[in-house]
Amino acid sequence: MSEEQKRLLEAQLWGIANLLRNKISPDDYRDYILGFIFFKYLIGETKFICEPTSSRRRNH
Repeated sequence: MSEEQKRLLEAQLWGIANLLRNKISPDDYRDYILGFIFFKYLIGETKFICEPTSSRRRNH
């Protein structure tokens, strides 16, 4: 993907995000985004916790 294509894609994505934000109240948007941030945190913690366990299983 060329730099120009990346720039155009980024502009389109931001445009779509701006359109969607206008239809959601700020409180609902905050709750929605905080849920995603929490979900991303859980995924990171799960990977951290599971890595030692999975590596130990491969050694046995």
